[in-house]
Amino acid sequence: MLLSPLPLYIVADRGLSLSGGGLGEAQRLPTPIGRACASMCERVHSYGVQRCLRRAQYTAKPTIFSVPALIIWRMPAVSTNCAVRLRALMKILVLSDLHNEFSTFSPPDHEADLVVLAGDIDLKARGVVWANETFTCPVIYCCGNHELYRGHLDRTLAKMKAAAAPHVHVLENEVWIASNVRFLVGTGWTDFSATGDVVAASMICAREMNDFKMIRADAQYRRLRPADLIEKNQAAREFLDRELSTPFEGTTVVVNHHCPIAEAAGDEHEGHVSAAYFNRWHSLLEKADMWIFGHTHRSIDEMFGTCHLISNARGYPGEETGFDPHKIVEI
Repeated sequence: MLLSPLPLYIVADRGLSLSGGGLGEAQRLPTPIGRACASMCERVHSYGVQRCLRRAQYTAKPTIFSVPALIIWRMPAVSTNCAVRLRALMKILVLSDLHNEFSTFSPPDHEADLVVLAGDIDLKARGVVWANETFTCPVIYCCGNHELYRGHLDRTLAKMKAAAAPHVHVLENEVWIASNVRFLVGTGWTDFSATGDVVAASMICAREMNDFKMIRADAQYRRLRPADLIEKNQAAREFLDRELSTPFEGTTVVVNHHCPIAEAAGDEHEGHVSAAYFNRWHSLLEKADMWIFGHTHRSIDEMFGTCHLISNARGYPGEETGFDPHKIVEI
């Protein structure tokens, strides 16, 4: 028996089953410990086990769920392939598409252990400077497309990294690990294949999207081309595929600016121009525990299969996006 103020976690594998003896076993323990354990068993049944059962049907890998309890108890109520594991909860403040170039966002007081900024915070390195001054906890900063406006595809990112304070981590196709949580971070971009016709989508996006007027590329500072972003997207996918295929004993969170799948992107953008907003990364999605993104200006918090998809976009002034300035995610 171990007393701890930390949260309880259930790690469940496929085939999780329940028996009826756990609560009785707990009740037979000396009071008040017995009552506490019995209460904890009820909490586990209420908050954790049924969710474990539902999710374990769809995944063969260990699945972690948090349960609010103060006592760790190896419950007979759960079969031997369900272990109790103790780990401190990480609270993440998730923000994207703040667009401080139009009006500066002032975050409310929070108790987050980490801030994730999923792109389009401000132009160039201004968002990094803002993050340096605004937050005292660690910050993961994923570059969006708007950071590169009036800048360069590669050199602006380098300037953003150089401007970052020690607690602000500007990452591009890089891994960052804290408290047994692995973050895989990068802009993502798209390869314009999501609507089924790369040529048509590339032509339409190049004509209609500001990215191809506002962002420069290569040594000649020429205008951005779809081929530049296809190359970036391929590098991002290769990075994610490699890292997600690497075993990790913990939780894996992907942070991109671009949306990984069409189902999470919404219907604001129609036709081939929508190919600039999302990928078809379903095979990657199933390998991650959580996926944080932005770009679509649509806030969501949903499960897609076994992956928790989250976007919390502020958007442009006056735009209705479902933004929550207090958006804390616990993992």
